[in-house]
Amino acid sequence: MYEESDNSWLSVDLSCSKKEIMEAFSGWLARAKAATETKPSSRERKINIFNETAFRKWHAEKVLPYIDLFIWNKLKGNQIKDPIIGAILYPDLRDIRDKGKLIFDNTKPYVDKLMSINTFRRMLAVHAEENRKKMTKKTS
Repeated sequence: MYEESDNSWLSVDLSCSKKEIMEAFSGWLARAKAATETKPSSRERKINIFNETAFRKWHAEKVLPYIDLFIWNKLKGNQIKDPIIGAILYPDLRDIRDKGKLIFDNTKPYVDKLMSINTFRRMLAVHAEENRKKMTKKTS
């Protein structure tokens, strides 16, 4: 779901010096973030960072396989419950943990956050910035 509070617009007076603009922007950014920010849980912080550590955590919690199973079953018109998905994703019979609870407590919070429109927008922005940096290096 699109959340308006996650976006903000800023007008910049380009007649100011670069230093003045940067100082004003830094102050504005700190105030804007403080006004809208709530302290995220450690799980939310891990989701908001797109790096190798986060990717390993998503892998360990079987986030992408969960999404694949869920979407495939939805497209086929099947109702699939967490215990069934858990049994599929964690097939080790020696593992006596409650697979449905494992999915509900560990996997689903990541899936819910990753499937949000705001996360998609952030991923696209990060990807676009990385591509911009690559293109800048190539033309230099």
